[in-house]
Amino acid sequence: MGRPFAKKGAGGAAVGMRSALMVGAGTHKAGEVHDSTHWRRRAEEARRHAAALADPVAQKALLAIAQAYEQLALNAEAHTGEPHPE
Repeated sequence: MGRPFAKKGAGGAAVGMRSALMVGAGTHKAGEVHDSTHWRRRAEEARRHAAALADPVAQKALLAIAQAYEQLALNAEAHTGEPHPE
């Protein structure tokens, strides 16, 4: 049956969704918490990983994570008073 959250990485090796999510996890610097650009980059990364997955449940989970990162970006903007540059 295979791994439900598997995608193909470089060289065709399966990479789990958890591995994709853990890239950069726990590496936030003090100023990044209030940096909307940081959270928007994370959201884009989650969307890229979602697009690479074949499993629709895993894709939906990653897109929900991307949306949560977008909300963190909005919270950071509210904290700093700086709107997102369009």
